[in-house]
Amino acid sequence: MLYRSFRQQLMTGEINFLSGRIAVMLLKGSYVPNVDVHASVDDVVKHEVSGQGYEPGGAVLVGYVVSDDGVFDADDVLWPNSTLQARYAVLYQRGGK
Repeated sequence: MLYRSFRQQLMTGEINFLSGRIAVMLLKGSYVPNVDVHASVDDVVKHEVSGQGYEPGGAVLVGYVVSDDGVFDADDVLWPNSTLQARYAVLYQRGGK
């Protein structure tokens, strides 16, 4: 699912998958996605998981590519020795573009 704001931010260059630091944040089952209203990390962070081996803000993705047909892929992110229970993973751009 894509947030409505994502499309606008991508088209205006606010989000840049090629030069930005893209991160993944894990969210609890208490989060209720609202693709029309949620527009930033601030809208979802209160639902972020916590636990051993997981840093607040999640992890910056590495080895990511965007294919010619617009498919995004990255190296797998691991949180070893964790007992996290997450329902959602949210990609976001950490810091500037």
